[in-house]
Amino acid sequence: MQRATRTLSTALPTLRTRTRTVASSPALLSSILAAPQRSFTAAPARRDASPSAPEPAHEAAPPKLAYFVPRTAHGELPVYTDYKNGGSRVLTIVRKAQGNVEALRSDLAEYLTAPSLTKPAQGQVVFVGDWVRETKEWLAARGF
Repeated sequence: MQRATRTLSTALPTLRTRTRTVASSPALLSSILAAPQRSFTAAPARRDASPSAPEPAHEAAPPKLAYFVPRTAHGELPVYTDYKNGGSRVLTIVRKAQGNVEALRSDLAEYLTAPSLTKPAQGQVVFVGDWVRETKEWLAARGF
């Protein structure tokens, strides 16, 4: 049994026809390639910027701290709840802390007044209890 073979020109008649149409009509080709005429104007000068206008107050730079808590890839603070012992033990974990993790723990412990511990090798601070909302508020208030 022989297999019927077709040439490329018979297999793709539409491609061949379209190529001939554009190539045979230079006017059509030039109209396709012609760019539309566009005009641009300069933006008007701002009138509200006068030399007598008061300058906006600059926000105070956040204090230089010995630690830093970067946000996650989605822009959230890395504060999580961990449930142990079937849910009877609740822990709040601050992850991704950089720098002096013990200083972060002591500053947060003053605000939360909850038992805590640090895991400096992992960059984590662990608090006993569900303190996620309060911890995120505290970190956001500090500029993280």
